[in-house]
Parts: sequence; structure tokens; C-alpha cells
Amino acid sequence: MNLEMSDNDDEIFLFENVVKHLVSTYECSNDAAIRMVNEYYKKFTDPEYCSKFDISTQNEEFFSHIAARGMTDRVYYYTELNNKPNEEKFIIWQRSVRGVENL
Repeated sequence: MNLEMSDNDDEIFLFENVVKHLVSTYECSNDAAIRMVNEYYKKFTDPEYCSKFDISTQNEEFFSHIAARGMTDRVYYYTELNNKPNEEKFIIWQRSVRGVENL
């Protein structure tokens, strides 16, 4: 199973690290982690999907700003836990998992 995204080397590198973090942090299998990354990327870079939730599409600038650890949490929360896009609820969840001092 391969990552399905742009040919941008920076994005690929970042999401390869997200896969590694999903495996080590959330104990996902490598195949499950790749599936989650692909699902997340497909949804959150799709203008039609994002417009349903009144959010901006995500891009390389967003991904690099959040970085691998933050993107790992986002991918897990929105794909594995199957939550709908809601930044406030995500932050509350992330703080409960990581602790306020770690954000």
C-alpha cells in the first residue's frame, strides 16, 4: 500500500513521518496508518468535502505548519475515530490525549 497524494517531496516526507508516528504512538499497523493518511489527505484537500463543513481545504502550507506530530493526531482523530471536522472538539480531544503542557 502506498501513499496517495501529490508529488510534492515535502508533503510525502511529512506524511511518511505521520505513518511512522501512527504506528508508534497509536499502535496502528503500517497498512492501517497508510490507509488513514490516504483517507485524511483525500478528504481534507477536497474542496467539496471541506465546503460541507465550512472549512478551508488544507495544503502544504497547512501541513508543514502543523508538522508531523500534530498531523498524526489529526489523522487519527478524523479517520480512525471517525470524527467530523470540528476544530474546537479536536483541540479538546488532543489536549486530553497529549496534555495541555505538551501542545
